[in-house]
Amino acid sequence: MKQGTIIVTTRASLLAVFMVSGCVDSTRTTDHETSKVLNLSDYSVVPGARATIERKSDRLEFEVLTHGMPGAVYTVWMCGWDDPSACAATHCTREELEAEIGGAFCQYGGGAIADEASGRVMISGRSDVSSERVIGDGLDNIPGAEIHLVVRSHGVGLTGAELWAALTSFNGGCPPNTCIDEQAAIFIAPAQ
Repeated sequence: MKQGTIIVTTRASLLAVFMVSGCVDSTRTTDHETSKVLNLSDYSVVPGARATIERKSDRLEFEVLTHGMPGAVYTVWMCGWDDPSACAATHCTREELEAEIGGAFCQYGGGAIADEASGRVMISGRSDVSSERVIGDGLDNIPGAEIHLVVRSHGVGLTGAELWAALTSFNGGCPPNTCIDEQAAIFIAPAQ
């Protein structure tokens, strides 16, 4: 029952990411891709922030470097579609994630604590070491998937087991804090 609750919560909060289709700005060189990071509150670009992915034969590696989030615990969630051609538009939508169309998935990527003074945080991870999947079975089509990296806040003031849970799971640290998706970066599937 708890797992079902997590999936419903996941869908309700992560779906906001897929409304930003007009805000995609990414560049690609061979297997490295870079994208701007967007604030999900107003879809503005976070100045100086960036996200990168590298598509390898056996995994996807990512790094998100952003700021404006002093002292809080953050996680990154890799969401996407193994077959984005199954989606109706240029990019996949929140409805297609919820319906798990095109091999939709959302899985844990990594966690970190933002610097108390600068608010900067860097989170990196790999698709092959995910411990929690909240939608679908995970990334299978590394070279052809559309990827959305979602930066999720777990709040401040956590210690011990609550801090560890916040760094490693979808709703860890919430309660006592409120978890919220704050930022995202979008990587369109490469031309096949």
